[in-house]
Amino acid sequence: MTGAVTSQMTSQMSLAMALAPLAITGGAACLVLLLGVLLGERFRSAVSWLSVLALAAVVLLAALALPQSGHAQPMLSDMWVADRLALVFDLVIATVAGMTLVVFRPFAREHAFALDEFPALVLFAAAGMIMVVHASHLLRRR
Repeated sequence: MTGAVTSQMTSQMSLAMALAPLAITGGAACLVLLLGVLLGERFRSAVSWLSVLALAAVVLLAALALPQSGHAQPMLSDMWVADRLALVFDLVIATVAGMTLVVFRPFAREHAFALDEFPALVLFAAAGMIMVVHASHLLRRR
C-alpha cells in the first residue's frame, strides 16, 4: 500500500516539475504586466529585472531536472509530454528570452523609447513557446 502512495506522490511530483516552466513563465508574465501598469515608469527597471529573474528560475529548474529526466512521459490526457528534448528547449527558450530582456533596456534608452509591457510580452511569448515544445499533438486527431 505504501508503494502505491509513493508512486502516486512521485507521479504528482513529476507532473509539477513538468508544468513548472510554464507555470513560472506564465505567472511571472501576469505579475509583470500588473506591476508594470500599477507601478508605472519609476519601477520599470525593477519589473524588467523581475522578468529576467523568473526566466533564470526556469533555466535553473530545467537544468536541475535534465539529469533526472528519462523517456517521454505523456501527461494530462496525453496532451503534455515531458522529456529531455523539451527540457533542453525550455533551457534555450528561457535563456534567449532572458538575453532579449537584458539587451532591450540599453537599446530602449539609446533610442528614446520605453515600453512597460515589453517584459510581459516576452514572458507570454516564452510561455507559448514552452507550451508548443511540450505539446504531444499540434492538431487534434479524429
